[in-house]
Amino acid sequence: MKVVGLICEFNPFHNGHKYYIETVRKESKADIIIAIVTGYFSMRGDISVLNKYDKTMIAIKNGCDIVIELPFTKGCQSADYFSYNAVEILNMMKIDEIWAGSENPNIEFLNKIGELIKTNEFNQQMMNNLTLGNSYAASFRNSLEHFGYDLKSNDMLNIKYMDSINKINPNIKFNLIKRVGNNYLDKSYQSSSFQSATALRENKKIEGFVPAETLNTLKETGFVDINKLSNFFFYNRLNNDLLDIFQANKEIISIINKEANSITDLIDKSKCKRYTESKLRRFILYTIFNMREDSIDNSDYVRVLGFNEAGKEYLSSIKKETNIITNIRSNINKNLDFELKIAKILSLSYNTDYLKIEQSLPYIEK
Repeated sequence: MKVVGLICEFNPFHNGHKYYIETVRKESKADIIIAIVTGYFSMRGDISVLNKYDKTMIAIKNGCDIVIELPFTKGCQSADYFSYNAVEILNMMKIDEIWAGSENPNIEFLNKIGELIKTNEFNQQMMNNLTLGNSYAASFRNSLEHFGYDLKSNDMLNIKYMDSINKINPNIKFNLIKRVGNNYLDKSYQSSSFQSATALRENKKIEGFVPAETLNTLKETGFVDINKLSNFFFYNRLNNDLLDIFQANKEIISIINKEANSITDLIDKSKCKRYTESKLRRFILYTIFNMREDSIDNSDYVRVLGFNEAGKEYLSSIKKETNIITNIRSNINKNLDFELKIAKILSLSYNTDYLKIEQSLPYIEK
């Protein structure tokens, strides 16, 4: 039996994701496809336009056999930690391969870059760029350009996946498929049925670009506005010692203390060389939810959000070796307690009972 893992955000699930799953199934000859997904927020700190159970339902109806969770405390982080945590949880699911989309699906090319970034010459170039006041992401990109490499966003993340696999379980094979449509961070539409999730969130015109399940769900729920959390942020900024917040330092605190009318207004006013929008968004979320270093639990477990019949059989086959959690309550695990905390705050801000959603049993496709 071949088990393949996918690392996804589905924000929202679109035609490119459907093509990705179908192509992986065909090319890998997978018996089981497991998608690990972020929940209410993405790696870059964007709010998810679909809740985690809607994403699960859509993913399973469009080709996945099992969907598992990458919790906020481990998923809403920089690429290094995001990739490592995702691979670590997939490894607990006994996967054989991980497949990812790429603008340049050439493993040998990425391996060369993987070797380059381990060298003293590359590290020195990184230090030079950081000294100039650039963010880590910009420094990484500029350093690669210094050595003649121009990488798109997906491939930068793919290098992190490869490095994580080597650290966690080198027996996991890593494979790439050609990304179709526009690039991951492109905000404008192109003449194709394949648009980036970024463009869909930016333009909010989804018909023709997403499967029916995504279209029907978003017609009911609409797009979620992060600014509804602004009052929570401003209150916590005023009443908490922000130096206790996860990944805090005096510089980023001074940046996010600017006067602003909303979260997006603050981010627009705070963009600078040192801190990317993603880093600012993540720190704002850490502040909203009062996330601290001890909020993260590194104990081994897998939270299953949904599965089909084939997935159910596979879960039964590994349940003695893997700590599988299917529904949650308080005091099981710090990461799960944090998901409940997020759901309670979202329930206060949006016209949706996120806490009820959070405590739902897994979605089962008959």
